[in-house]
Amino acid sequence: MAETTDIQTQLDSILSHKPTTAPPQRGATSAETAPTTPLGRRFSSFRLDHVARANMLAARLMEIAQSASNSGETAEDAVEKALGEAQNALATEDPELVKFAVKVFVTHHPHGTALRIRPFEVREPEKALPSVPHEELIAAATSAPDTSTGDASTTTPSTNPELKLNWFREDPKINEHHEHWHVVYDILGVPSPANPIGGQLKDRQGELFLYMHRQMMARYDTERLCAGLDLVAAWQYYANNVDPWGYDPGPYLTGPQGNYTARTPGRWADIQESTVAALQARGDHLFEAAQSGYFGGTNHQGQPRHLRVSINDLGATQEADIGSIEAVPYTSGDLATWYQNLVNSYYGNHHNVGHDMFAFMGGNPSHQGVMGDTTVAVRDHVFFRWHRHIDDLLQTFQQYNLEPYDFSDAPPVRIRKRALGLAQFDVPNRSPDIILAFAKDLPPDQSTWQAFGEQTFGGDNWDKEFFSGGVTTDELQTSMLQRTINIEPGREDPQNPEPSHTIWYLDQEEFVYFIRVENQQDQPTKATLRLFLAAEENVEDRRMWIEMDKFEYELAGAQKAVICRPAALSSVIRKPGVKPPSAEQPPVGGSDPQTASEVEANYCDCGWPYNLLLPRGTGEGKRFRLFVMATDWNLDDVGSTSCGSMSFCGSKNQYPDNREMGYPFNHPFGDRTIADVVTAQENIATRDINIRWTNPGDYPV
Repeated sequence: MAETTDIQTQLDSILSHKPTTAPPQRGATSAETAPTTPLGRRFSSFRLDHVARANMLAARLMEIAQSASNSGETAEDAVEKALGEAQNALATEDPELVKFAVKVFVTHHPHGTALRIRPFEVREPEKALPSVPHEELIAAATSAPDTSTGDASTTTPSTNPELKLNWFREDPKINEHHEHWHVVYDILGVPSPANPIGGQLKDRQGELFLYMHRQMMARYDTERLCAGLDLVAAWQYYANNVDPWGYDPGPYLTGPQGNYTARTPGRWADIQESTVAALQARGDHLFEAAQSGYFGGTNHQGQPRHLRVSINDLGATQEADIGSIEAVPYTSGDLATWYQNLVNSYYGNHHNVGHDMFAFMGGNPSHQGVMGDTTVAVRDHVFFRWHRHIDDLLQTFQQYNLEPYDFSDAPPVRIRKRALGLAQFDVPNRSPDIILAFAKDLPPDQSTWQAFGEQTFGGDNWDKEFFSGGVTTDELQTSMLQRTINIEPGREDPQNPEPSHTIWYLDQEEFVYFIRVENQQDQPTKATLRLFLAAEENVEDRRMWIEMDKFEYELAGAQKAVICRPAALSSVIRKPGVKPPSAEQPPVGGSDPQTASEVEANYCDCGWPYNLLLPRGTGEGKRFRLFVMATDWNLDDVGSTSCGSMSFCGSKNQYPDNREMGYPFNHPFGDRTIADVVTAQENIATRDINIRWTNPGDYPV
C-alpha cells in the first residue's frame, strides 16, 4: 500500500520538474527557442485552450483515482496511480501544463486532500528570488544615480522608481496567492471526468475576480504612497500605454524552455491571437456595457443582444471565463479554433489577451515573459497598470448603475465615534471603542485574551479611553526582515551548485483588536464586524479601502461587549496565520482552534499572506484610518471558516456573505462623503492610527 509520505514525494517531484534540455540564451532567435510541446508555445494559464488541455489531463487524473477507489483500492493507492499518469505526461506535454493539471487535481479532488502544494521556495525556489539582488538595489539607492543606460536590468532605483517596490511585487507569498487563486477559481471551472472543459464555476466567481484584484490594487497603491510614488496609472491601449522601464525577471527565474523573456520598454504590438486595435474594440464594448448597464452587440447566432449587466457577468465576460456571455460550450474539434472564436467575439477575451500582449513585448513570438504566467505575473509592475484598467471597468459600472446605500438595515449596535474626555480631544476619527494592543504586551496565554479584554476595557472601564499607554497603542509597526532561499545543490549545474540567497520581506509586530460594541435592544442580536483600513489622504476614495477582517459576533440583549480579535484570525489571510521565515503553512487540523477544520488543506492555502496584512508605512509613521462597521448578520449570513481567506477565496461551495463584495465601499456614496456616512451611522466608527516602519535604515531603497 502506498504511504502518504511517498505520494507527497511523488507530487513534489512533479511540481518541481524542470526540462533536461539546456535553457536558450537571451539572444537566441525564436526558431532556436521554439517549444517542442503540442501547444506550439509555452503553456499559459491565461489561455482557455491551454487550460482546457490541462483540465482534460486533470479530469483524466480524477477518473483514474476514482476508478481505483471504486475497485476497493485505498485513497493513497488511487492517488499514486493518478500521479503516475501525470509523471508520464511530463514526457509529452509542456511541464507547466502538467503542473497546472496536477494542482487542479490535488486542490479539487477529495483524494488529493492529504497532499500539500509546496511553496515556491521549496518546489521552484527560482521563483522566490528577486530579479535584482537586494544588495545591489541597496547599493544603488545609497550611491549616485547611474543614468548611462536605460537597460531595465541595471537601472537604479534613482532612475527607475518601480524598483522601489520590487520587494512587494516579487514577494513569493503574493505570487503564490495569485497562482493558487487561479487554480481554485479555474477559468474553465472545476473539471470532472464527465465534463473536463465545461466544469463548474465557483459561486460568484466573476464578481470575486474583480473584487480580489481591486483589493490587490488598493494594497499596491497604498504601498506606492508609503514609498513616495504616484498612484498607478491605468494602461490605456494607445494614448497612455508606453511603459518606459520594461521588466527583466533576472537570471534565476526560469521556465520550461529556459528563461522568461525580459519585457522591453515601449508599447503593445499585435500578437498572433489579436491585434491591439481589436483588443481595444472589445475593451470599448465592455466599457459601453458597464456604463449603460446592458450587454449589447450580437450573439454567436447573429441575433441582437440586450442583457442586463450584473457584476458577476461583467467579471466573467471581461476575464473571460466560461461564465462569459460570449462562452460557447466546447463539443469537439480543435481547441485553438474554439478559443479563437471567443477572442474574436463582440466582448472577446479582454483581460487574458491583455496579459498575453504584455507577455510578448519581449519580441519573441514563441517565448513569453512573466505576464503570461499566473505564478509570476504579479512581479512585473505593469500587472498593476493593466489591472487598474480592469478596475476602471468595475468602477464605471458601479458609478453609473448602483445607487448609494441608505443604510436603513443597520442593526441596533452602537460603536462610539469620539473621545469621551476633555472637549479639546473630542475630534472625529478618534473612536474610544477601537482599541489596539501588541500581542507581546498581552498575557502569554492567548486563551485568556478575551477575558483580559473584558476586565481591562469593559465593566467599570467601559467609559474610559485607551488610545495608548499601558497595553494599548496608537501605532502599529512593521519591519523589513531577511530570510534565506536555498536552490537545490546541483539543480542548475551539478559542477557549480548554487549558493544560498537572501531575500527581504515585510513583517508586522503581532497585534490585536479590542472592539467595544453595545447592543441597544433587549433582545439578542448577531452582528457582522467589517474592518477596513485606508491611508489618511485617500479616505474619500472608496477604491482605496483595504479589507482587513470580517467576522460574526453574537450579542446578548443590552450587552456592552468587548470583542477580542487577533489579527492572525483575519478573514483575508491564508489560514493558519503564519509568516516567514517559515516556508510552509502548517497542516490544517489538530487541536489549535485556528487550524482545526474538516475542509481540504489545499483549498485552505488560498488567501493573502499574513506578513503583508499591514502596509509598510513610513519611517516617520504614516497616518491611516481604521473603519469598523457592524451589519446585521441575519441579512449577511456570513458564516465562518478557519480555512482559507473567506474574503478573498470564499468558502468551498458558496461565497459566505449575502452582500456584494467590498460592502459598503462597493457603491458610490452620492452627494454624501464617506465621513458624512460615518457621522450619521451609530453602527460605524473610525479611528486614526500611525503605521511606522521601524528599520528603514536597513533597507534604504
